[in-house]
Amino acid sequence: MKKISAFMCVSLLLLGACDKKETTEPKKQTEKQQESRTAKQTEKQQESHALKQKDVFAATRTALTAKTKMNIFLPTKIPLSTEKKVLSAYTEGQDKGYTVTFFESNSPLPVDSSALSDSNQAKQIAKLFVKKYETKEEAGKSLCSTFKLNPDYEKDVPSKDDPSAIDLGNGIKGFTEGAAGTMYLNFVKDHWAIFVKSPSTNKDDNISVAKSIVNQLEKEPLPTPNSYAVIEVDNRLKQNRVYWQNGDTLYGIETSGSIQDALTIAAHFESTSK
Repeated sequence: MKKISAFMCVSLLLLGACDKKETTEPKKQTEKQQESRTAKQTEKQQESHALKQKDVFAATRTALTAKTKMNIFLPTKIPLSTEKKVLSAYTEGQDKGYTVTFFESNSPLPVDSSALSDSNQAKQIAKLFVKKYETKEEAGKSLCSTFKLNPDYEKDVPSKDDPSAIDLGNGIKGFTEGAAGTMYLNFVKDHWAIFVKSPSTNKDDNISVAKSIVNQLEKEPLPTPNSYAVIEVDNRLKQNRVYWQNGDTLYGIETSGSIQDALTIAAHFESTSK
């Protein structure tokens, strides 16, 4: 009887193990199927999002055509706070310049709609500035003056042996300086002059922000400019600016959100070399 009882116990254990295996396998398959469905849904949402933004950019171009004599160049992607938000824009134009203010809202709003001025309906997320000068030299002087930029800024890069240089990753070195309660961290990458500003009390924030910029530019590199180009993060004013010169024209993107959003917009900007 003891032998039979022992045999029955072993059999039950084996059956239990088989049942557990049978229930586990379908569960794993279900999880994989769910992950696949979620990935496909996300992909479809992104495609739909891109198509909707494409319509907004087309409408923005049409609106600007009636307001400026310039060739129109626009971003091809604007990051929104969530996938549920939709994009719109307000346009302004002159003979030698144009401005586009981008907004996000819960429901679609036409380009140049008066509703965009209602903070309860729309939130400003980015602004594009474009201005044409008489000469290339004038455009360069304007950009350098705006950012107090040394025209030979690439010579300001600290050597790798400089003990005061800060390692920002990917072979990029930065240096700090302070004045009037503000701490600056400056560096150069691919001919872009990059400045991060914070109150002296939060000076350590500069390093983490600078490293995040370097990482972002590795993932989404900006075109290497043949003239002056600046990326500025001002944590005092909660403002990000990405400006570059192309011949006799200056292009600028400003955001109040994360610097990553401003860099993404610049990385997805139509070529100005057409």
